[in-house]
Amino acid sequence: MQQTLLGVLALVLASLMSFNQKRSATNNYERLVHNEIELAVTGSLTHVMEMVGSRAFDERTTPDGIDAIQALPENDDEFFQEDQFGHADRGEGGCDLGKPFLTPECDDVDDADGIKGQVVHTELSTGLTIPVLVDIDVEYVVDREVQTRSDLPTRHKLVVIRGTSSHLPNGSVQIERVFSYDPLESEMDYESRYGPIGTHDDGSAGGDDGGVINPTP
Repeated sequence: MQQTLLGVLALVLASLMSFNQKRSATNNYERLVHNEIELAVTGSLTHVMEMVGSRAFDERTTPDGIDAIQALPENDDEFFQEDQFGHADRGEGGCDLGKPFLTPECDDVDDADGIKGQVVHTELSTGLTIPVLVDIDVEYVVDREVQTRSDLPTRHKLVVIRGTSSHLPNGSVQIERVFSYDPLESEMDYESRYGPIGTHDDGSAGGDDGGVINPTP
């Protein structure tokens, strides 16, 4: 009888050990999957961030914006006010985050402001894709290091991109980055299209603003 009880106890202990090992393996696998999903989504958001950052700093620093007045912005108050972000000049097509070539009027950083719930597909190593809902907010900050919000235009814009998915372990992932106005880069972009500033005359300089919306004083 005692041997039988010992045998049953050994069987129970073996079953518990096997169960714990399987549960541990399952938990490890779930963590690996969650980590992969989070990394993949972060990679997709980083790609979106690079796309946003590759745009001009402001509508006034796009080649067309510079061409309209034949000059680079010199003062911060020449940039667009925040209440004009995201709707004043990005066109009816908005900003397509997956295929930006479809929305060429989305040509400066703050055009992406206000995007809510745009679907971006993230591909996993297994070949499966998951939809991620992307929100984007853009605001002026005092400088690159101290990201204190500014009510007035500055030469620094903070871009916050948030991706939400039921597949993410915490439900969402967020990345942030500050983009700053670089007059040399803006001038190079202009010259690559129109040549040196002051040499291109299409009849818009000094009169017509070339379709560029004037920032609110």
